Amino acid sequence: MKEEFERLPFDEKVSYLVENLRELPDELAEEGVEVLAKAGETEYAVVLARDKGMIDRAIAVLLDAGDFLWAALIARNAGRDALSEKLYR
Repeated sequence: MKEEFERLPFDEKVSYLVENLRELPDELAEEGVEVLAKAGETEYAVVLARDKGMIDRAIAVLLDAGDFLWAALIARNAGRDALSEKLYR
C-alpha cells in the first residue's frame, strides 16, 4: 500500500487521504499528515495525527498554522495541562 501511495502525484495523494482519512493504514499516517499539512489541509492533518495518537505532531501542525487555541485544547484533552496552559496564554 505504501509503495502505491508514494507513486501517486501530490494532488491525488491529498484526495486519497481526505477520502480515506478514517480508514487510513497506520503505515501511511506520518506521511499523510505531512502531505495534508503541505497542501494547506490543516484540519485534516490534525485530525489524522490526533486519531493515530500522534499528539505532538498534531500540536506542531497547529502551531505552524498559528492556531494556538486548538493546540491548547488538544494538549488539554491529551492530559498535558501544563502545555495547554502555556499555549493558551
